[in-house]
Amino acid sequence: ELDKAIKMASSVLDIPGNIDLEAKAAMLAQRRAALLSVVGSTPASNDAFTSVLNDGFLVTTKAWLDDILNSVVGGVDLLLHLLDSVALLPVTKDMIAKSGAGKAITAIKSHS
Repeated sequence: ELDKAIKMASSVLDIPGNIDLEAKAAMLAQRRAALLSVVGSTPASNDAFTSVLNDGFLVTTKAWLDDILNSVVGGVDLLLHLLDSVALLPVTKDMIAKSGAGKAITAIKSHS
């Protein structure tokens, strides 16, 4: 079910209703923050957690990071939450390399 929740947080176009894009972006930021909390609090021994990581969760979070940096969805609070959450994950260098997030994270560190 975590995979389904992640898909529901992928785009403002996934938010139904006749509300403006700014409101949809705010809802999407809330979904992403909640998912980051769930993933971050899931024990690494959980099979679903391992599956999500191995199936490219970092690729998804890299897209979320790009949205934040491009001022599409979220702001500084979501950025910090995302970075804190990812820092706690049992990821490998290979996972980071495949996601492309390493360069973005390094760029953020150099500006802080």
